[in-house]
Amino acid sequence: MEKCPINVGDAISVFTHGDTTKYLKVEYVEPLPPSRDLIKDFSSLASGATSNDNEITILEMNGTKSSDAYHELFVGWMEILDLIEITVKQPSSVSRFQTKASNIALGPWSGEVPITIYQDETLYLDVTALQTLTKTRVAFYGYRVVCSSLSNENEAKNLAVQKGKQIYPMAAAGFSS
Repeated sequence: MEKCPINVGDAISVFTHGDTTKYLKVEYVEPLPPSRDLIKDFSSLASGATSNDNEITILEMNGTKSSDAYHELFVGWMEILDLIEITVKQPSSVSRFQTKASNIALGPWSGEVPITIYQDETLYLDVTALQTLTKTRVAFYGYRVVCSSLSNENEAKNLAVQKGKQIYPMAAAGFSS
C-alpha cells in the first residue's frame, strides 16, 4: 500500500459538485489496508455483458455535506482484480476519466488507480466482462482522513506556508487530480 499523499496538519481544498471549495485541515489519518471487506464483487457476468450503475457504498465516509464540524474523506486506490473493464461515474450521471472524444475504460492493465471520496458521496461503476466470469471484483484500499474546517482560503494558505507546503487539492468524489 502506498504512503498517504497527505499528512496530519496539511491544508487541503476539496472541490465539491456544487461548485463550492471547502478548505480543511487534516487532523487524523487512518490506514484502510487491503481487506476482503473492501473488495466489491459484481457477481458473474457473461462475456461482453455489462452491469450498469453499481453503487460502491463501502467507501462512504462518516459525516454529511451539511456538517461543518468535521469532514471525512477516503483517499486511496482501486485495483481491478479480474478480466473486466469499468467506467467510473460520480455522481451517477457524470462520467470520470473522460476526454472530449471518449469515456476511458479501466481494466486490470490500469494498475492502482487513485480515487478520493468526500464524506457520504457514492461512486458508481459500469462493469463489462471481457470473458465469462464467475467473479468480477475490484479492490479498494487507502486512508480515512478526518479534517476540521478552515474559515477561508487565506487561513489554508497560511497553514500551508507554515508547513513549507502548498494547499493540497482534492476532487470531491471520484478521481484525484
